[in-house]
Amino acid sequence: MTRGRVIQATLALALALAVAGCAGAANPTTVPAPSAKPSGVAGFGPTMAPSQPAVPSAAPLASAGPHGESLVAATSIFNYQTLAQFIRDNRQVIQGVAVVRIASASPLRWNTPDGTRPSELALDADWSNPTAARYMIGRAFGLRLERVAWGDWTAKGPTEVYWIPGGKLGADEYVNGSAALVPAPVDGGLAVALTITPMVSQPQPPVRTIGFVFPVDASGRVTTIDPAEDITLGDLAQHLP
Repeated sequence: MTRGRVIQATLALALALAVAGCAGAANPTTVPAPSAKPSGVAGFGPTMAPSQPAVPSAAPLASAGPHGESLVAATSIFNYQTLAQFIRDNRQVIQGVAVVRIASASPLRWNTPDGTRPSELALDADWSNPTAARYMIGRAFGLRLERVAWGDWTAKGPTEVYWIPGGKLGADEYVNGSAALVPAPVDGGLAVALTITPMVSQPQPPVRTIGFVFPVDASGRVTTIDPAEDITLGDLAQHLP
């Protein structure tokens, strides 16, 4: 019997960049998820509604501004059955599979160039503009290429940055409800990365070339979108198109 699940994923997965508006931190309002394309990957084109004052649940940092922001990520639907099927169904976006080493992991930060909180004006901008910068809280992971298992490594050099949104700084919070769908990479550990067609994104990182990062545990087992899927680094080639 073929097993399969419909998976809800968010910005952390980077293939479908979709951000929804925010409401009070004590009771954030979510918005309907965008409809998926037949391939199973929701369309590109993030949107964000203007932010509204939130009720801070903790004392804000010095740079947290007059009120906290609660930003809520909308979810996108992915049809995931197996790794090979997922890659085949989404070949218009997924370009390769690589084994990488997690060379660095940043502390929780904003995705501004220096990691500090953007201005209130920037947070309250007109987010209906698809070319506008999208500010969020998260962590940046530095990936170093170990080997290409299939397809292309689409980054310009042997290292790349992978951004995982979600977290709270002072009174500000970025709510990523599906952040636990795949465990976060571990600094110094190995992972399997799916590379994608380079996508320009603002403000940081300026170009995205990594769509997914699946961590590898000490035994060599790879944790994909389906945690029951049995893949190891040793038999990875058998699970690729």
